[in-house]
Amino acid sequence: IKLDGTSTPNGSLSGATVVGTGITSSLEVTSTSGNKKTYTVAVSKNTSAYLTNFQVKKGSTNQPFTPNFTRNNFGPYSLNIGTTTSVTIWITKEDTNATAVVTSNGTPLTLSGSSYPLSMPAAGSYAIVVTVTSTTGDIKTYTLNITRN
Repeated sequence: IKLDGTSTPNGSLSGATVVGTGITSSLEVTSTSGNKKTYTVAVSKNTSAYLTNFQVKKGSTNQPFTPNFTRNNFGPYSLNIGTTTSVTIWITKEDTNATAVVTSNGTPLTLSGSSYPLSMPAAGSYAIVVTVTSTTGDIKTYTLNITRN
């Protein structure tokens, strides 16, 4: 097997690397009898606006609340945190090249390390919205409504 004119070890594409997206590569396969067949392979990158993880921790507790978001269910979910005055939000994007914006009542939260801390000094409702945009422009919006007593 040759990929773009380069022989691959033991007739395997394992370890072969194609860099980029929107590329066309030539794949030449030679049978044990010597017959050759050339295939053209178009390479495209699958982009995603999905989250693989969404967690909220109240104050300094170790037990996170994890909404059951799925590929077909983006919320809204509800969480009552009692009189806790802060939460920390963790998200993981399926595609690390996608962008994510996390807001509370429309105000963007600031990423601090790997999480988004949110101070909730007053009782009331806090609409947490996570908007993920893939590199191809697909958008998914996740919603969690937090109530502080």
